[in-house]
Amino acid sequence: REVCSILRNIKCMFVFSIIIPIYNVENYIVECLNSVAAQNCQSELECILVDDCGSDKSIEIARDYIAKYDGPIAFSIIAHEKNRGLSAARNTGTLAAKGDFVIYLDSDDQLTPNAIRLMENAAKTDDVEMVQGTTRTIPIDDDFYSIKQYAKNPTLCGNSKICKEFYKRTNGLPVNAWNKMVKKDFIVRNNLFFREGIIHEDQLWMFMMVKKLNKIAFVFEETYLHYRNPDSIMSISGVEKSNLHWGMILTEIVPLIADPHSDMQLMKYLLQYITRYSNTETYNNLYSQFLELLKKRGHNFGAMLHNMHRRHNNGLMRIIYRRYCKYMMKRLD
Repeated sequence: REVCSILRNIKCMFVFSIIIPIYNVENYIVECLNSVAAQNCQSELECILVDDCGSDKSIEIARDYIAKYDGPIAFSIIAHEKNRGLSAARNTGTLAAKGDFVIYLDSDDQLTPNAIRLMENAAKTDDVEMVQGTTRTIPIDDDFYSIKQYAKNPTLCGNSKICKEFYKRTNGLPVNAWNKMVKKDFIVRNNLFFREGIIHEDQLWMFMMVKKLNKIAFVFEETYLHYRNPDSIMSISGVEKSNLHWGMILTEIVPLIADPHSDMQLMKYLLQYITRYSNTETYNNLYSQFLELLKKRGHNFGAMLHNMHRRHNNGLMRIIYRRYCKYMMKRLD
């Protein structure tokens, strides 16, 4: 009986790979690595740091930290030959990972001491492909990344249900890639790597991810400390660059809008189109695609959308979107 119990425990033991892209984070990297070293899980744990060729002393600090570390976690560094961006760094780490599950940790954030253990316990649920942890945002915590709405359902099963939760305009699945534990085999098998060369990469990654997911487990104790860092890539990116990259993302997403819940997808991404709209070839092409999608679904918003497009009037865009949402909510009810 004791032998059988031991064998069951061995079978449930996973290997976990924490992936940390390193780029100009010399003021934060030690605390980030401290949070990894403090993990109290019993499973095998590796931590892959991807050097993305920053201009400060981040990687020297990380090397010194690893040289002095004396513990069970297998730290390693992979160096890019040149700066390639966050997406490429995550992809590099994913391909090199030896773990059954990968966890993306931004280098200016931290894990809580029990994070891996808590997520591991959730991952033991049969056929779980992703574990979503609980985030605390610092200095001001809010509900932007909240998963409290799933407290009565610690697992979300079925692709249609998962898609519906992600397509919600509010109180849906968090879009961020960090604070998620994902099966490496699931990522590789479905080619769910990050699109390189863009910001807002998590938006496109998660859109593609939910198309394939069939089971998510949730952890309702805090697993991740997310710091609103004024030096982060998202903080220093200008509005023009943000709109440009959202145009690139929408160009990939819009042709893939389809059932289940195609109307919810239209609501979600039409909002981004209206919010980000600029008089460029990319957005003009997207206008034609959205117009075609609306016509196919019998929505009589084509004339208003055309008027908005002709005037390039953001105020009018928002009015149109509010009317569209009221119409769609009635339709969805």
